[in-house]
Amino acid sequence: MKMANLLHADGRQNYQSSNPLDQHINTVKIALPTRDARATCRALGIDLPTYPPQVCRVSKQSESRSHTLKTLQKQFLKGPIPLSWIIRAFSLPGKAWHVGTVLWFWAGITCSKTVHLTPSRLRHCGLHPETGRQRLMYLEKAGLVRVERRGRQSPMVTILAEEDRD
Repeated sequence: MKMANLLHADGRQNYQSSNPLDQHINTVKIALPTRDARATCRALGIDLPTYPPQVCRVSKQSESRSHTLKTLQKQFLKGPIPLSWIIRAFSLPGKAWHVGTVLWFWAGITCSKTVHLTPSRLRHCGLHPETGRQRLMYLEKAGLVRVERRGRQSPMVTILAEEDRD
């Protein structure tokens, strides 16, 4: 089908088909009250089919993000944490209590008072690893934890309760 380019007097440009049947089709402008496509079609009397919702395939990366988010929302600090331990950690300078909270959190996850304190575990809870290292020394001097340092490896930290302290 051959299309002819027509130029209107007001500068608009459109294409007209060489088919004689297409020349008798008139266009009508209709002002519609909405921008919603389904409502517009209803106003014009056009019945759109409805389809059941499709199950979308989610990429592995977004699955892991949503899983991580759900996991973070479900996590909690497992106790009981002795009040005397908390009060002593609060009295220490800086973010010593924050590091103590990280230790208690991972102790609850591992079901052990001895925790491998890695930089990723500190970052997981929003602490810089260097801050964690410095504040761990405060907890150790206060007698709240026992630290086993193993060269360049992450330290093994044992949380001390009242009866465990010297």
